[in-house]
Amino acid sequence: MNKIQLLATMVALAVMAACETKGHEGGLTHGDNAEKIPDSTMHDLMPSDTLFYLVQGFDKTINGCVSDTADCASFKSSFPVIEARLHGQVSDSVNNFIRQKLYSPLIGDRPANGINDLLAPYYEAYEQAKREGANRGETYTPAWYYSRFFTVNENTPRMFTLAHHEQSFAGGAHPNQFVNYYHFNPSTGARMTAADVFKPGYQAAITKMAEKKFLRKMQLLAGSNLEEQGFWFKDNKFTLPSNFYITENGIKFFFNPYEVAAYAVGKIEMSFTYAEVESWLRDEFNPKKIEEKKQHEAAESVKAK
Repeated sequence: MNKIQLLATMVALAVMAACETKGHEGGLTHGDNAEKIPDSTMHDLMPSDTLFYLVQGFDKTINGCVSDTADCASFKSSFPVIEARLHGQVSDSVNNFIRQKLYSPLIGDRPANGINDLLAPYYEAYEQAKREGANRGETYTPAWYYSRFFTVNENTPRMFTLAHHEQSFAGGAHPNQFVNYYHFNPSTGARMTAADVFKPGYQAAITKMAEKKFLRKMQLLAGSNLEEQGFWFKDNKFTLPSNFYITENGIKFFFNPYEVAAYAVGKIEMSFTYAEVESWLRDEFNPKKIEEKKQHEAAESVKAK
């Protein structure tokens, strides 16, 4: 797509988005048959390599209090909304997935039906904490906060990746936080896993390599009893994390805080350069194969002229 076509597409989408926003009281729909996200704010249209999307968000506080001040509970979130008119079932798949994660309960286990339903038990829990604090003679309650952000990590013809960041504090010694990466096929909207990045049979080889990196990072000897060292692996055996993301220089697997060790250990990351895993990468994720394909296509183009 050239610059003129891209600009024309962006203008057209902005007009469509404005019309849809007006028709749905400020919220875009997550697919034709899905309930709109209420009270969302439309942000700038984001151009991309593969999927077009808008960024929306919430910034809520209990009774309009000021975030990060005493006696206040707040919730903030932002998330992409894939343009349905351009991407059809892909937008339905990704947007519905985001909606499910966005409205997963903050307190308890009952799924929420909209932002107000999501925040009601959270605010009630905070008010209860304030009442209990007052009964103990406390003059104020520390601020509670909850942030839930979804950002686009990769948007290419081979993969669309969402990074789901959460951080919260509701009293206690420290906040809680995690990040999960979710991968989608940008042509179909289907979820993708490491099995779509690596060739069949990768599991044993990559797990063995990751375990060596894990032991080195944790300063443990090969053959160490992981449970005795304070780690929580099923059957006391190292397993490859399901969480991974792709960078310019390679692939990173990681465990979130509290996933396999105490909070103080923090995030445990095992990084692989492309050279380390080259023999296991599928062609569309192998930089050498990608470059070879580009050179071949360039040569064929020259021949055609």
